[in-house]
Amino acid sequence: MEEVILRSAGDFPNKSVVEYATVVVKLRMRDIPESLQNEHCHEDSIVHLFLSSNLRLTFKEMYLDSKELAQKFKEFADIKLKKRTYTAKTFVEVRTSTRKITTTAMRAKHSIAVRALLEGK
Repeated sequence: MEEVILRSAGDFPNKSVVEYATVVVKLRMRDIPESLQNEHCHEDSIVHLFLSSNLRLTFKEMYLDSKELAQKFKEFADIKLKKRTYTAKTFVEVRTSTRKITTTAMRAKHSIAVRALLEGK
């Protein structure tokens, strides 16, 4: 499957919009690590978190430059997450952001880290 790089700043009518893919993890509040729990949420509440390039759950989004890369990372993460004590559902989303400079820089950084992880480096 050939990777198609998502649209960058300047590819949209609004020149500040950047497109990126991310992997979202959906699980119950009681299943997430204590450091990420919110005491004001019910333990059966559904929470959307993200995965970092080292497979840690976080509230910070990961910015990837193609949907195909995000899908490969999701499949890799699904295998690793099966070993954990909770059941998590993962899915890929393509989003847009108007934070042009931050999103562009993080998209390049995160994509390099994920490619290195998938290649076993």
